[in-house]
Amino acid sequence: MTTDIGTPRDYSESKHLVYFEVYPTTIGKVKEIVQQRLGVDVLLIEQEFGITCEIPIQIIPEIIRELSIHNIAVYGVITTNLLERSNSIYNIKK
Repeated sequence: MTTDIGTPRDYSESKHLVYFEVYPTTIGKVKEIVQQRLGVDVLLIEQEFGITCEIPIQIIPEIIRELSIHNIAVYGVITTNLLERSNSIYNIKK
């Protein structure tokens, strides 16, 4: 097993949960952009200030670039892998 899973060095097609925080009125456009990139069957979960989707790590910069082209501000991007690494680094108890 490689330690690159879920990192910027992960060039696999494995999918990870990624949360994009955006202004609520732009969520529909964000969903549209993600679906154009990955198809309508991609897992998308709407949240109050963004969406969570299941995507390969290497798609994140492409989605952010596309959101920027459409003048959609991104206030945060969080992956489950990043949270897990942070928990292990800082010994955060669940």
